[in-house]
Amino acid sequence: RLGRLGHKAYRATILELSEGAFRRSLGLTTPSYSEEETVNGMPLPPGTDPVPDPELTQEQVEAVAEYIRFLAPAAPPPLESEAARDTLEWGRQIFVQLGCPACHVPSMTTGPNEIEALDRKTVFLYSDLLLHDLGADRPTICGPTATPAEVRTARLMGVRFRDVNMHDSRAVSVDQAIRLHGGEAAMARERYSILGGAERGFLRRFILSL
Repeated sequence: RLGRLGHKAYRATILELSEGAFRRSLGLTTPSYSEEETVNGMPLPPGTDPVPDPELTQEQVEAVAEYIRFLAPAAPPPLESEAARDTLEWGRQIFVQLGCPACHVPSMTTGPNEIEALDRKTVFLYSDLLLHDLGADRPTICGPTATPAEVRTARLMGVRFRDVNMHDSRAVSVDQAIRLHGGEAAMARERYSILGGAERGFLRRFILSL
C-alpha cells in the first residue's frame, strides 16, 4: 500500500504508524513486533526487561490507533478585528505567490466511510502527503522507499502548536523552516529571501493561523 504517514512516508495506516512508534520510539513490543529492539545488535543485559513479550496487546494497540484516528483538527484561532482578517489574507496571497501550495496543498477530502465523522470530510491539511527532494545538504536517513534528501511534505495544519521539529525536524521557527527548503523547494526559498520584513510577518501570521 502507498505510504503517506511518517517523515519518510513509509507507513500506510495509522495502525502501522502507531505500532512503529511503540516499537522504535517507546521500546514497547506488540503482537506485530514481538522482539525487543536492540542497540547495535547487542543483547539486552540480564534483568533489564523482566516484562514478557509482547508488552502490549493487540487490543491496546488498536485502541490507541482509533483514538488518534478520531482526533479532530484544532479550530482556527479567533480573529480579533477586521485588520487581523486582512493581515491573514495578505499572508495567504504571499503564500500563493511563493508557490507554497504546490506541495502544501491547502485541503484534501477523505474517502467514503461508513462512519459519518470520517465520511468525505474536507481537511485543511496543507500537505500533499508526498515525498519531495529537499536537497542533499541534510543530516538525515533513508527510508524504505526514500533517499536521505526525500522528506514527506510536513502538514501546516496546527503548526502554531509546535515550536520544534518543523520542516524536516530541524527547524524551530517558521522563518528557519522556509530557509531550510532546498531541492524542489529552492525557488520558494529564494522568493522568500527577497521579501520585506512586513511581508514575511504577514506570511508568518497566516501560517500560524492554520
